[in-house]
Amino acid sequence: MRWAPRSLGARLLLAAALALAVIAALEWSLQARDARAALRANAAARGSGAPAAEPIAQAGFTVAALSLATPGHEPADAQIVWQLLPGGRVVVRRAAPPPTAPGLRRLAEATVVLPSKHLAALDPEQRAGLLDLLSSVFAERPVAAERLRLRGVEAEAGDVAALLRWLR
Repeated sequence: MRWAPRSLGARLLLAAALALAVIAALEWSLQARDARAALRANAAARGSGAPAAEPIAQAGFTVAALSLATPGHEPADAQIVWQLLPGGRVVVRRAAPPPTAPGLRRLAEATVVLPSKHLAALDPEQRAGLLDLLSSVFAERPVAAERLRLRGVEAEAGDVAALLRWLR
């Protein structure tokens, strides 16, 4: 003996319930697929999948030269000093002098204090934070290697050139 609904109304109700179940399963499947694709795209865009450093807004000044220094080696005459933290964040240690007139200001020298003595030892998050800072300070491209000075930081000429090539 086989079970089957005898009335037309019962058959239509059963078909509608089955159709709703199939639609719900398809919707869930598509949402899961889209979420996986978004995670893959996000990880590929960031490289390692680690959170990227927050971008720094464009500065209201230009800098003639920027020094990369280690703690204790930052020049006393630097008009602004940033510090690159181990997680890739950049904080201000010495703020820029207040503006005397509206418009873009020109500073003679600024400094970034790095967490490592070796430029090549920076991890990806730190490099991303440094590149964001350099991108906001140097508006023109390409940036001449002479505008980036090393004070207590060990790096080969190729390391500095590669860093400057990554500026966007």
